[in-house]
Amino acid sequence: MRILNNPHPLNFEELLEHVDKVRNLACRQFIYHYNQHKYRRDDPFMWGDEIEGHIMKLNQESKTVRLHLCASKILKNLREKSKSLVGLWSDEVMESMLESCPKEPYGDVLECCDEVEKNMKERRKEVLANLGENETYLTLTMFPRFGCRYFTEPSYDPTPDSGILRSLFIPDESLCQDNTVYRTCVINSQKERNTRHGKYSNF
Repeated sequence: MRILNNPHPLNFEELLEHVDKVRNLACRQFIYHYNQHKYRRDDPFMWGDEIEGHIMKLNQESKTVRLHLCASKILKNLREKSKSLVGLWSDEVMESMLESCPKEPYGDVLECCDEVEKNMKERRKEVLANLGENETYLTLTMFPRFGCRYFTEPSYDPTPDSGILRSLFIPDESLCQDNTVYRTCVINSQKERNTRHGKYSNF
């Protein structure tokens, strides 16, 4: 979950300049908000859910299923119809993934529990209505063929000696195309790993 307006992610070297300042500010903010709200009582209990799923391409002839790297296009369509939808849709780290949550939070009455499954079903209908033939949307902990050869549609070759992931198994094209935050996080985590281990570690 994130709230960003015109984000400009910092690279690893730029982050190091601000680490101590951010830590100090975070501690001060926590203490400030704790003291400000520690005597609050009887606030309404608001809650919700968040679902992440993969768009998949089914090939009936070859009997294969691949992760379809089209989430940016589908998300654009969903956001254009956002006023008529029951869910809020956003991107995720993979170009095959979409994330959704209820447009409005649930309240502190028992009847709200009855709305959860209904809302989830409606959100699933929303994304399915924007998919093409032989495409579907599934919520999986892990795609079984993730990292195998040609597990995406379209298929790309990994680039272990260059690019962002430098992975032996996962191509850079599988990363979210429209959100630079995810790509910068991957690059920064690689650089941070290098500072600790002294070499580049392939995923």
